Amino acid sequence: MASSFTGSLRVSFKFQTLIRNALLLASYSAEKNTSLLIELVKARIKITFKAKEGEMVVQSPLLPNHQHLSDMRWHTLLFYQEERSSLYMLLVDNTTVVTESELMPELNGVVTIGGAPPSAPLVRSGFRGCLAGFRLNDQAVDVYDDSEDKKDVVRGCSG
Repeated sequence: MASSFTGSLRVSFKFQTLIRNALLLASYSAEKNTSLLIELVKARIKITFKAKEGEMVVQSPLLPNHQHLSDMRWHTLLFYQEERSSLYMLLVDNTTVVTESELMPELNGVVTIGGAPPSAPLVRSGFRGCLAGFRLNDQAVDVYDDSEDKKDVVRGCSG
């Protein structure tokens, strides 16, 4: 989908999967030479923002009692920038990570959900599972209706 999301960065959604490593969201801008990735890495959330000025990486903490995010249960994610500060918050289920960075992640260029566009410089495995309640900068996104390529997108999950 083409990006028309403006304002402070804010991404939220629910997901369920059995896959431990997958790309959930990607935003690439060749013009600004930036990328924002939200992915599952070893059943934990990892957010990476790259720009000319540097790189910011935020990872969700280990969950208690050997829980993980690839257990086919519903999990919630919220990532946003505190207004008027350089603090970024990652909330996954009942855990919180606070990171400070002068970098300003944005949703620029093409935003893809569940995989990378063919033109993406990095290839990550796509997401297989369920997504619900997707919001980008407080705009609701219907993963099916807003998909330009419905080949690998099906309705069927509720959450």
